[in-house]
Amino acid sequence: GMQALLTALLSETQCVRQEAEARLRELQGQRGFGAQATLATLDRQLPEPLRQLATVVLKNYVNEHWFSGSNHFVAPEVAPEEKAEIKRRLPLGLADPSSKIRTAVAVALAAIADFDWPTEWPSLLGDLIGCLHHNDYNLITGAMRCLGMLACGDNLTKETIPVVVEQLLPELLLVVTSPQADSTLKGRSVSIFFSCVQWGSLHQGKVTFPASLLEQWIGAMLCCLTSNDFSPAACGLKTTIFQTLTLLLTDFLRMIKPYLPGMIAQTWRCFHAVLPFYEQSVVYASTPAATEEETSDDGEVRGVLPYVSSVLDWLASLFNRRAHVRRLLVACGSLPDAVGDVVGYMQITAGQEEEWSADITTFIKSQLDLPFSHNVRVSAATALQSLVDADPRTVGACWAAFCAKLAQANALKDAGNPHWWKLREASLAGVSALATELVRRRTEIGADFAAVAASLLASDCAQSGNFFLAGRALRCASDLLSAACSEPGGVGAGAASSSFASQLATACAAGIQHAHPVVRAESCFALRS
Repeated sequence: GMQALLTALLSETQCVRQEAEARLRELQGQRGFGAQATLATLDRQLPEPLRQLATVVLKNYVNEHWFSGSNHFVAPEVAPEEKAEIKRRLPLGLADPSSKIRTAVAVALAAIADFDWPTEWPSLLGDLIGCLHHNDYNLITGAMRCLGMLACGDNLTKETIPVVVEQLLPELLLVVTSPQADSTLKGRSVSIFFSCVQWGSLHQGKVTFPASLLEQWIGAMLCCLTSNDFSPAACGLKTTIFQTLTLLLTDFLRMIKPYLPGMIAQTWRCFHAVLPFYEQSVVYASTPAATEEETSDDGEVRGVLPYVSSVLDWLASLFNRRAHVRRLLVACGSLPDAVGDVVGYMQITAGQEEEWSADITTFIKSQLDLPFSHNVRVSAATALQSLVDADPRTVGACWAAFCAKLAQANALKDAGNPHWWKLREASLAGVSALATELVRRRTEIGADFAAVAASLLASDCAQSGNFFLAGRALRCASDLLSAACSEPGGVGAGAASSSFASQLATACAAGIQHAHPVVRAESCFALRS
């Protein structure tokens, strides 16, 4: 029977497994095979691995035999009465006690939906929506998993997107606003809304969200951001919210313009409020409860770090337009204060410090792959660059923020805080990122960057106990000199510059001989600049 076949397919003995695979190919050509696989999937008396395999077998069977017009079709086609039986029975698996079985069933249902929804299975969406109103949590999560697959990818078309927007999104809004729904259910709901927004983005806005519905969705998402829960599931929800808001901001600006001031105000509060938690639990000490990450059934990595990166991506999108920056100023009061918070997120984390100190190759690789990396530190630097690219005049506010953070780092040092150097290193990393713009506007800023660079060599490079800071100071001095030399007739010309270049070369040469590999690596990077 089916149980014997599934058991043989999982056998560790190759010849047994090969015979079972041959038998499987034979049985797939017989009438009723799909219905048998469905029954095996739903049979709670069978071991879970066999049931999971039955679902995989069923999905593959659907892909090959369900529709004769498919590119992957293998004869014979499933009979209409067997299709009806499978579609009647299989949704029962969405309420299974095992999350693995619920997910597997959802995948198999989505495979059928690829062929039959909406024309040959018009009741599917309504049936799944109906599951959301049950008290059975397993059924709700199973249906939500299936809805997430249904309302994404090729299943969203110009014919189905209006149905999803009209029928599904209002129901999912109820989930997002429900006090009883957990972060996982809310996250899946927002993910489906994101898929609809993404479809509209890819199809030049060919999707219409009713104004009242859009307003309610934005309000519900902003409300979710007020939570102080930083569990992986809660961070996953907030990450998806920020990804959705960023997409709305970049591709649906006209549609969301009436709600933009409220969006910017709430997201700024969120951005500002999470920084102390991030510093205490990620930068200063790698707290397991804070840095714990998990991978959802969708393959999404959920945790504090992806969440903070998504917040910074949102901020970078805001910085891209002067009008958005003006609205941000209303929310935060001061652009240097906003930039100062961004610098806070650029600090080396406890995890990075440990990893880079233990294995210098990981540090070197992180620096070489910087343009292709995506982490909190890189996202923060990208946000700063977006701000200055959109309005070069803001570089003065950036310099004011860097100076304030350097002063704050000195105060932390005087107070005996062992982590003071991280804020100073992050500030210098910000200077490095904007070195060209800073030097170009040195007159209006009123800063002597040649003197700044010289002071770095005289002070920070002597901090032999802080290897990351010493190395960053060398790199920052080198970036400032390189920017100065690129300016026609600027501070890079003349004997003073030549003298400083000589000092820098001497410092780098000494750094290459340093006992700590981080300083040696940074010296090489500085010379390359």
